[in-house]
Amino acid sequence: LASALETSELVVLDLLEAALDADLVHDLGGDRFRFGHALVRDSAYAELAPSRRERMHAAVAEILGTANADRAPEVARHWAAAGDRFVHRAWRAAAHAGQVAMGAYAAEEAVGHYSSALDLLERDGEATPRQRWDLLVGYAEACRWSTRLLEAAAAIDEAIAIADQLGEPAMVVGAATVAADGAVWPVRDYGVVSTEVVAAMRRALEQLPRDDSEVRCRLLLLLAGELFYDGRPAEIDALFEDSLSMARRLGDRRLLISVLTYGFSVRWRRATIADREQMAAEAIELAREHGDVRSELLARFLLASVHFGLGTVKGLE
Repeated sequence: LASALETSELVVLDLLEAALDADLVHDLGGDRFRFGHALVRDSAYAELAPSRRERMHAAVAEILGTANADRAPEVARHWAAAGDRFVHRAWRAAAHAGQVAMGAYAAEEAVGHYSSALDLLERDGEATPRQRWDLLVGYAEACRWSTRLLEAAAAIDEAIAIADQLGEPAMVVGAATVAADGAVWPVRDYGVVSTEVVAAMRRALEQLPRDDSEVRCRLLLLLAGELFYDGRPAEIDALFEDSLSMARRLGDRRLLISVLTYGFSVRWRRATIADREQMAAEAIELAREHGDVRSELLARFLLASVHFGLGTVKGLE
């Protein structure tokens, strides 16, 4: 309070005396105070003129952001209430609060922060498409882990469209990977093929050099995944084989695990069950060597699905 009012703490205590005497504010000790009732708080807040209110929110946001790194949600709320002059700081603060929430495994809370950031970004005339792409990817990740799969899919598709417009294949991959990473079944709803996303991925492949690269490797596999319900098993298999061969040549164990596990979902049909059993087994071995517990769990789940399909329990222990 003293910092926000640009005065001393003793002056603030003097200012609070009248409210304390009238029982409108309670002194909790340790320089902590609270309003006696929510109606008192709301009435005091309503007395502030809009311009003064916005300035006070900006001042408090600045103070909290400097002194308290763990109060990201409060900082975001104050910047959001500070008016259009600070909207550029407001959406960034909301995005940071979303990142903090995801780091604490609070995906549902992160969804709210990223949603707020996207709304605030719309009011920032200097915001760029790349900045919107960043927010959409963060929002999609939060939606995925809070099981808001429809919202996640819509955000991913918009992010892919932005990447396509910018001519950035790596951004196409970055957006599409949100749903594909760790997937245990096709990422689209049953029977759905997004012709816009397929076209964007094909354009991205044309833009990339034909040399081996992680971006091209992942893009080949992601395109195969988008074609899952398009009735093109031969093209899907060819794209997967190209991706797998490239991953092996690149020698990136993490990438190879990713190709094997998502490739399992991409090739999920009866005719490939023997291949998929080998893919899951190889992924388990690689994950163990790499100490990647999450990938090992995923691969073991995929292997179990093979044995259920075969009607056996061999290898499930």
